[in-house]
Amino acid sequence: MTIHPARLFILLAREAPIAVILRRGPSHWVQMIKWHTDTDKFEAGQWLKGRIYEHLCNLSPDGQFLIYHVSKPNTPSELGYEKEWTAISKPPYFSALALWPNGNGGDFVNNSVVVLNGYKRDAHPNHQPQGIKVIFSYESTEDLSAQIETKDYVQWRNISSSVKLSVVARQFLDKAIERHYRGEYPHLFEFFYVDGITGHYYSLENATWADFDQQGRLVLAKEGKLFVGTIDNGDLQLTELADFNANKPDPQPAPDWAQKW
Repeated sequence: MTIHPARLFILLAREAPIAVILRRGPSHWVQMIKWHTDTDKFEAGQWLKGRIYEHLCNLSPDGQFLIYHVSKPNTPSELGYEKEWTAISKPPYFSALALWPNGNGGDFVNNSVVVLNGYKRDAHPNHQPQGIKVIFSYESTEDLSAQIETKDYVQWRNISSSVKLSVVARQFLDKAIERHYRGEYPHLFEFFYVDGITGHYYSLENATWADFDQQGRLVLAKEGKLFVGTIDNGDLQLTELADFNANKPDPQPAPDWAQKW
């Protein structure tokens, strides 16, 4: 029997040495893990049976809150969550503090303002936002325009595109990461590290995610493992930080502190 490695996707906080790892596998299961990037310590968090859409998720700048979008087709209708929803939680737990049925993900503009994708909708009566201003991306207001114009959470920029290929780059000082994707698969990427001094390209083969962490390290995920990459005598060397393949689903409720604003 073929054993498939876990698939990792990581969200980095912009103002704190914190990241959230979304570990997918086996099918329909995802675990949240909190990563302290300054010490490389990991907090194993909650398991969720459902499909998390990583490209619709975002971490607050201070790393204290996560917006995530999930699909759970077997959710009982009496809960009022619908089959998909967007929620805000405290990493490394999925327990919803705020929840919007049929939401479509969103972004933190800063630690107290979020922009949710789509038209305005009501939060679930049992999961109302507190202490956070919520704006919807399809609202036509001056307030929204000002927030969108001044937001700083876009870390990747388009540098070229065509019908079948787009190249997006993430810069950090004198180096960059490029992620190339084909138009028909907009969320499947090939990653390349670019040395800004030599101009040399290094393929990050089989990486499911790559970026620069808050300390400026090249970090990447592949085959269920997390690595730091360095250049040694012109060669890319990978040092393993953690292997998450052995993690098994163990659904447990969140602690009390993670269920309260």
